[in-house]
Amino acid sequence: MYSPHVNRRAVAWLALAFFAGLALPAQPQPENCWAPDKMQSVEASIARATPVAEWQKDLEFAGNLLKQVRTLRRIPEKRLRNNIYPGHPVPGFGHFARVSAMLYPPAGWAAGECGLGKGADYFNSGHVDITCNDPRLIFEHQPHAVRELQAYFEPPAAARLGEETLYHAGENWVVVLTPNRQPPWVPITVAEYLQFKTQEAEKRLVELETTLTEISKPFAPTPESLELIAEFKKTDPAQAEQLQQTIAETRRIWEENSIAGRKQYGELIQEQQKLIAEIAAYRSNLTAAERGAPARLGDGRFDLAAGGTLDRGKIVRLNPALSQGENPTRRIQLIVVNVFANDQTLWDELAQALREVDYPALRRLLR
Repeated sequence: MYSPHVNRRAVAWLALAFFAGLALPAQPQPENCWAPDKMQSVEASIARATPVAEWQKDLEFAGNLLKQVRTLRRIPEKRLRNNIYPGHPVPGFGHFARVSAMLYPPAGWAAGECGLGKGADYFNSGHVDITCNDPRLIFEHQPHAVRELQAYFEPPAAARLGEETLYHAGENWVVVLTPNRQPPWVPITVAEYLQFKTQEAEKRLVELETTLTEISKPFAPTPESLELIAEFKKTDPAQAEQLQQTIAETRRIWEENSIAGRKQYGELIQEQQKLIAEIAAYRSNLTAAERGAPARLGDGRFDLAAGGTLDRGKIVRLNPALSQGENPTRRIQLIVVNVFANDQTLWDELAQALREVDYPALRRLLR
């Protein structure tokens, strides 16, 4: 029932609070709900090779850590669910597995308590992933520095999270957990990089020499054209004469191009030979410490930063010591925690969510 007396008291109290500079009681922010975990179906061939029940237990543990992340519960108008994926073998690392905490906007909701509609995953706003044994994720959004070396620019450290490091890899944020805190990547040394540049130049030299050999061969009509001329001489001498003139013109053009080509490719070969010699001389003038130092790319000689004005950064590759070979002894050798925002306004909040994960607890899965 409407009560003027009560309303006047409420208005008076609000006015008093305003003019007295009093803070009104903070209203509790509603928290997002979590739908029941969803275990993704596994192909029969994978199920036979993967300890699905063991993975489910570990991924549910990891998923519960994600449910404790306060920021995920506070992003407005979202429902959440952990999607669990036990998966395929990864050479040197055992089996891939992932728990993905997905955020669903109202477009993916359904009736019922924390209900989600069929196909809700297609509407997800973003997700936080805990992935086991997939080293590709470390550099998934990081540009190659030298593709042939599987080398990347080192992701910069963005923050320390207790004993762990948050990296900014390309457009993504990533935390990498390894046994005994082994580095997730190792630098490519100056010596390794120069060896690659030498091999690259030698490969190019072989290609140029092969082409020079081909264009230096004398022109020779095809056997089919000679047979055709012989046949035309019997049946149509004029046609035979025209074909001979065409072959003669082709020979002239071939020889002209061959002369120009031999000159051009000869110069290119000399340039490659000079480059190989220069790399060797440069390397021989370096000290052992300089050869063993991490390579940094830039606009100096051989695309190195040294001596140039631009330093693009250190180049690294996956730490080969992380691979367990053909018979992995650890079921979980590597954990990568990263985020992805389909809703571009959520990047900062998802990066904050990474900061709130209980990494000491998560690290216990490395075994």
